[in-house]
Amino acid sequence: LANALADKFAKQDPSKKAIFKANAKKYIASLDNLNALIQKLKQNVHDQKVDVSEPVFGYALDYLGYKVNNTHFAQATEEGTDYSAKDINGVQDDIKEKKIAFFVNNSQASSKIVDSLVKLAKQHDVPVLNVSETLPKGKNYRTWMTSQYQQLEKIQAKADKTN
Repeated sequence: LANALADKFAKQDPSKKAIFKANAKKYIASLDNLNALIQKLKQNVHDQKVDVSEPVFGYALDYLGYKVNNTHFAQATEEGTDYSAKDINGVQDDIKEKKIAFFVNNSQASSKIVDSLVKLAKQHDVPVLNVSETLPKGKNYRTWMTSQYQQLEKIQAKADKTN
């Protein structure tokens, strides 16, 4: 995307093409550590299941190799519809029986039910990965994504110690 934007801006202002290209290259290089972390995390995933409060981190989970176990619950959150008792009980059972590697919580949106699931996960020593769907104040893309993946790195490290 950075290179595509640099090309687009260069067409609009050809006199600054070199600046746009250099800035794109610099930005892409700034993501090297984040990309390395993501690749490291991906190596530690072995088809583990996770439950999510909503599909905020879904593409990342899928890329890493995690399997979202409660898609109907997540869809209800995203659409603002009521959860079925079956969906709630399913997530509760996943937590209590430790069928999931962790629970993904959107920290920018909450409900009584999701809050109770986060609390239940903590009570049963199921890690909670807090993510956000929009850029938090005071962060840029790189620091935002890095902080989320670093949380996941801690979750994986803790799981390695207990296994």
